[in-house]
Amino acid sequence: MELDALNENLEAISKLGATLVLISPNTIAHNQSIAEEKKLACDLLSDPGNTVAARYGLKYTMWWSSGKPVRCRSPRNKSSITEIS
Repeated sequence: MELDALNENLEAISKLGATLVLISPNTIAHNQSIAEEKKLACDLLSDPGNTVAARYGLKYTMWWSSGKPVRCRSPRNKSSITEIS
């Protein structure tokens, strides 16, 4: 969903003088598959160790993969997700 929105707005992003570069912790093969499936018109970089993401302060743990139990009232509203102690 987000990739579709970014791809659809790539021209507007370019008009602002910006270059969109996507970064993913997935493998090159996985990213190539996604890029082809979504017909991405921008670069999708593979960063399996999150080295580059960490360097730019972009590394984070997704709430569903943190290993901690969470309570989620609405999957669309991140603010309603709370960690259960």
